[in-house]
Amino acid sequence: VFAQGESGAVFLKLNPSARQAGMGEAFTGIADDINLMNYNIGGLSLIRHYELSATYMNWFMDMDQQLLAVGLPINRGDAGTVGIHINSFNEGTSEQWEGDFSPDNFRTFKATDFSLSTGYSYPFEVLGEEHVVSPGLALKFVQQTLMNNTANAFTMDMGFLYIGNYFNAGASVQNMFGSINHYSMDAPLPMISRLGVSTTFADSLTD
Repeated sequence: VFAQGESGAVFLKLNPSARQAGMGEAFTGIADDINLMNYNIGGLSLIRHYELSATYMNWFMDMDQQLLAVGLPINRGDAGTVGIHINSFNEGTSEQWEGDFSPDNFRTFKATDFSLSTGYSYPFEVLGEEHVVSPGLALKFVQQTLMNNTANAFTMDMGFLYIGNYFNAGASVQNMFGSINHYSMDAPLPMISRLGVSTTFADSLTD
């Protein structure tokens, strides 16, 4: 995973989904369940039945994160698949002092993060049914609230997945453009590039 420069909306890098976390997030070349929207939107066309995933993660202190993802295949996936992904992150309560350190100048505030992503992927057969290339695209809305300031941004994810007889290969770029602005300061969204290859040994192990 590669990130460019100092960025805002860092919560977009966090994915607490159990399966992907257990694999060390090596999921770009597999991308076969609805949590793929955090990794490779190109794999969305592999979802041929309705899928729903809900995740709650209690981070340290009073921070927590909730994810909700839905996969909606069209005509059982023959016309592609639509995915919806919601990411909500609560950064907890922070403290602020204004002026001197008297009790009258002390207050607390909360910071929250939110993103909504909608994507689509369609599989193309290349050189017959044994080779499939599946490109995908997702549009994403990002919102951060800090004290009394709310900042919004729009961005896009792109990815593809190749499915072959002996291996799969995938690549994706997330948060391709856009920045978040707080108090007249711009911070670019964290651009993330991923590349992955996967294979299976199940058949050879059972022969």
